Amino acid sequence: MNKVHVHKFEAPPSLIYDSKARSYRLMPGGREVPSVAGILAAAGLGATEEHQLDTDVRAACAQVDLGRMAIDDVRPHVRPYVEAWLRFCEKYKARWEHIETHVLNASLGYACTPGRLGRLCGAIGGPAGASAIVEIATDIAPYSAGLRLSACRLACSNSFPTDVGILVQLDRLGRYGFAIYSDAAGDRELFLGALEKYRRRQGGWRQKLRRWFGRPMPKQAEVAP
Repeated sequence: MNKVHVHKFEAPPSLIYDSKARSYRLMPGGREVPSVAGILAAAGLGATEEHQLDTDVRAACAQVDLGRMAIDDVRPHVRPYVEAWLRFCEKYKARWEHIETHVLNASLGYACTPGRLGRLCGAIGGPAGASAIVEIATDIAPYSAGLRLSACRLACSNSFPTDVGILVQLDRLGRYGFAIYSDAAGDRELFLGALEKYRRRQGGWRQKLRRWFGRPMPKQAEVAP
């Protein structure tokens, strides 16, 4: 098996994910920053709770990719999913630069944790070496996958612009499949609409961000094409 090359990046210490609240907190102070999952759930466009299996599989894949755990040490109920993930990475020659790294979009006022950011040196729906954002799911793809990928791509557009968004589905039999998403279907616009509704319900988001970051926020966020 080809070795997956990984650059290890730690999540920013000032941004912490609260899984129960499905939001992030800026530390110190603990000010809340909405997550992509929370924004979509509030708009009726995503699941209202996280499935434990998805959480366990993502965590195990990350530990193996980072070299902190051997495949033989992965728990039995999760191991077939991780083995499928490793086969995907091997076939498409994955070179990850960020693994489960928290990303803050200060201009728009939300945060997310892309599964992987990096390059797939094997051709997959585009030229070899395309920069990609990849999410991991188990069994059945969430219907909000396109929205989540679009929101994460937008959050990363300045620091790590990507050519393609991919959802990789893993199953209990050790198989994988994938779907390639783009913003052509209006996923980005739909997410931004959900975000605007979330802001209106919360109220005062721009003033809160100004206090958090100590500078005026732009009237209109710059969105990468």
